[in-house]
Amino acid sequence: MDSLSYLEKKLKEIAGLIGVIQSLAWIFMAVMCIVIHYTTSHKYYPPYHYMDAVGDIIYQLFLRRSHQELHFSGQSLTPGVFAFFLWVYVIIDLSWFIYSWQVLLQKKGNLRLVYQIWSANTALVCLVDLILVIILGANYDKCLSENSTSSEVICAVGILPVLVIAGKGFVLWIVNVMFAVLLLYIAKQLQQETPFNHFMPRATLQGSSNVGPPLQQFGAAYFQPYEHNPFPSAVPTSPTTPFSTVPLSPVRQSWSTYPVQVLAQQPYRQYQQQPFQPPRRYY
Repeated sequence: MDSLSYLEKKLKEIAGLIGVIQSLAWIFMAVMCIVIHYTTSHKYYPPYHYMDAVGDIIYQLFLRRSHQELHFSGQSLTPGVFAFFLWVYVIIDLSWFIYSWQVLLQKKGNLRLVYQIWSANTALVCLVDLILVIILGANYDKCLSENSTSSEVICAVGILPVLVIAGKGFVLWIVNVMFAVLLLYIAKQLQQETPFNHFMPRATLQGSSNVGPPLQQFGAAYFQPYEHNPFPSAVPTSPTTPFSTVPLSPVRQSWSTYPVQVLAQQPYRQYQQQPFQPPRRYY
């Protein structure tokens, strides 16, 4: 199980909370814009306020599906291109919400992998934000080059709010980049603890401190090539010898100095040649 310090736990909780809030907010806005884009056009009726004018201009620039003519020359972010970015935001923000929730609540498991995926997903969101901000900035410059009052109103009211929202207020975008780098650093610092490292037996070489002198002598005496040290016959096969002394290994010799007498195997034919003798009875 991965172990985190108190500061790392607090930082990952803040990162997860920021990711959850942002992802939910952008998923809601992207789905709402997609629904507006694929529905019929609408018009505002009196009373007509300033916010209604702002919404109408944004709708005409980025969300209108029918009659997608350009409002200024060189407009690259058309409603079709803007709809493509909306679908991209739905996909990456949904993944961002899932991993932000895991970063916020998960305390066990492979936290290193979760943090790495969260950092990559956050970096992808920031990259898409940066691309959209660059395109909106280019459209804003082209809009100002029209040199007309209507184009200035469209630039100030229609493009700038979308640019600020796409850049997440710029401050929040920088915060996302910082937390992406920070959690990637924490993921690299995590050390996976293998539970077998504490009790798994380790192999020891011959002559180490864990091997006693009898075992060293035993290895030196018996673990030799066959032509140099052939194995002797431990038990004699002569039928005339009732007992035979079995040589002990050096390890057993270090434990006991007394020889062990082992009854040798007698041929079965000897028992067949002996006559049968009934047991004696004592009265």
